[in-house]
Amino acid sequence: EPPKVKEKIVAQKDMAILSRELAILDTKVPMDVHLHQLKVKAPNGDRLFELFKELEFNTLAQEFGAHKEMNILSHPLETEDEIQKFLEKVRKNGQMAFYCETYSTPGVKSPTGEVEQVVFSLDKMEVFECPLEKINQLKSLFEDSKILKITYDLKSSLHLFDQLSFLPVHVFDVMLAGYLLAPVRASFSLSYLAWNHLKENIAEEDSPFRKVGIIIELFPLLFKELKEKTLLKLFEGIEMPLVTVLFKMQKQGVRINQDLLSKLSKECEGKIGQLT
Repeated sequence: EPPKVKEKIVAQKDMAILSRELAILDTKVPMDVHLHQLKVKAPNGDRLFELFKELEFNTLAQEFGAHKEMNILSHPLETEDEIQKFLEKVRKNGQMAFYCETYSTPGVKSPTGEVEQVVFSLDKMEVFECPLEKINQLKSLFEDSKILKITYDLKSSLHLFDQLSFLPVHVFDVMLAGYLLAPVRASFSLSYLAWNHLKENIAEEDSPFRKVGIIIELFPLLFKELKEKTLLKLFEGIEMPLVTVLFKMQKQGVRINQDLLSKLSKECEGKIGQLT
């Protein structure tokens, strides 16, 4: 064995010498920087956030975007004076965004649409919060066909309005618009729409104030895209009216003719048998 070891060392002599040279630290290399300049520092979160947004690295962008806070002004709609001023402001503006926050387990959509709070916005930096017991005082806005209402997932919000015995008209649902523009997608969450169209990060646990601001920002972009792709007529004439129909079907149920379905089933089985 020793001769074999010696033979291997001799054969690998050059590699052994190179390995030794590589393992020795050269303490005389000239340096143009001071050691304190090499100290590890905290990353530039803002710069990384913008870079990851540009490169569409969503997960990494969320990591560095979470720290960004917006100074959103919040106004209560509790007194008669506050509500009247809000009504006047909306009528003058001609449109408003609203968002219904529902009770739900994180990651699980509320099946009953039990609304926890409703927030409104005319501008992403300013929101209005209305107690549920005061929503009925805004009925005239929701029933005014001259005022555009912008929201996310109208069908879920209809549970609240149905309890108040009125339904909003002239509504633009950003979730439905997102579906119409890209129907092959499996999900149209607000976070996806925000990232895809605004390159903004928003999490499920974010405040409804932030969410309603995102909704109002999405509207002009989605509206423009629907118009450019000649989908606006389909959206306004079929898709939006269908929301109310589907809500009523979900609420009241659908009557099924079991005899007819059984007959159709047998006919289909017969045709499949002929094909196979």
